[in-house]
Amino acid sequence: MLDLPSEIEPLKALINQVCEENERLKAENERLKAENAELRRRWGLDSTNRHQPPSSDGLQKKPIKPALPKEEGGSQGGQKGHQGKTRRRVENPDRIEGHLPSPCQCCGRTFSSADEHRISGSRQVFDLPEPRLEVTEHRLGQVEGCGVAQAGSYPSAGKGPVQSGRGVPARVTLRSVDHKRPLEQISPLCEDLYGDDRNRATVRESLESGAEHAAPLEEATKARLLEEPVVHFDATGIRVAGKRYGLHTATSAHDRHWFVHQKRGEEALKSAASVLKDFIGTAVHDG
Repeated sequence: MLDLPSEIEPLKALINQVCEENERLKAENERLKAENAELRRRWGLDSTNRHQPPSSDGLQKKPIKPALPKEEGGSQGGQKGHQGKTRRRVENPDRIEGHLPSPCQCCGRTFSSADEHRISGSRQVFDLPEPRLEVTEHRLGQVEGCGVAQAGSYPSAGKGPVQSGRGVPARVTLRSVDHKRPLEQISPLCEDLYGDDRNRATVRESLESGAEHAAPLEEATKARLLEEPVVHFDATGIRVAGKRYGLHTATSAHDRHWFVHQKRGEEALKSAASVLKDFIGTAVHDG
């Protein structure tokens, strides 16, 4: 039981004090509710409901849904109005296989291709040949001429007793750069497809060699972009070894240049790979 005063004046003062405390608590409660709602709103924000790049969503990105979801109960394959493209037969197939009846339904003897027969029908099957490495052996020829033994020279591709040609590192570079395959997938892929046991260090060496060969092409692309009157610049997030990097691009109507940097801001735009730092034309950005 509360020890309330018996006099009316002290009792009124106590009631007023309780009312003031109640109003203060109500105001504080409203403030906390609004703060809680704001925190919940911020917790649910991502690139889909606020003005920020998708890279800021972090590792927990939401799955991207198709822009035009398929209607439930719709038919499979080409839809009504779609002009289909049927595979056509070729006049000169790469290989022809004959299929004769065997054995004879009357006497039971076995027919062979030497027996006279006519073609009653044919079907063509399109398939991929089994991939394999093609081995070329370069041999030096030595000739005695003018009393001197003279030998030929190996081509530039033959630097060692056993090595890979240009096609293998080119295909490895294509898998990594264009197909976005990580190193741990490229190595077993070479083994499975071609029987080529290629470790990650060799794959990385192929990529570094490819970058060196592409350097003149990259410099020529950047030079053409610098001469353009209008170039569009942009950047987006990209994962490199589990960390977030920036993928920067400079694009004109004819050329496009990319480079990857640890940062997305000023440090990247002033780096040696950037086109923007030397560009004096009209730079366009989506922001």
